[in-house]
Amino acid sequence: MSSGIGGVAERMSVQADFHTARIDRAMADSAVALGPRILLVAALETTLLPTTELLMESAHALDKPVSISNLLVSDAWAYFLQGDSDAYLQAISTAVRNQMQKHAADIDVIVLAQASMASAAQTLSGIGRQVLSSPRLGVARAISFLQQG
Repeated sequence: MSSGIGGVAERMSVQADFHTARIDRAMADSAVALGPRILLVAALETTLLPTTELLMESAHALDKPVSISNLLVSDAWAYFLQGDSDAYLQAISTAVRNQMQKHAADIDVIVLAQASMASAAQTLSGIGRQVLSSPRLGVARAISFLQQG
């Protein structure tokens, strides 16, 4: 589920006979566990608030304090809309690397807020911090949940 509707879906499943989870829930839980200083990266400003709220929910549930810094890479979104995924991912990677050069001491973990950013995690693998994205972690958690039956 996307950041915007994921919370609604989770709340609805509590009242039903099925379980739903946000695709980014596992990412948020992992970020909080790795924190406390989280760099939240987004290409759309509208993604920042729901992802921040999700991280805060995870922090509350795990009883861990967090500090969240936002990095909005708004120029990247135009590349995404044009279908230029290479330029999109490069803009994100460059922005994160620049942020790390300036503020590495203030960052424990990097969260890529949008599923469309997942491939940027690979280009950032040598940055010295874990870079988390939702798709892989969310699917792994869903598989684990299904195996528990």
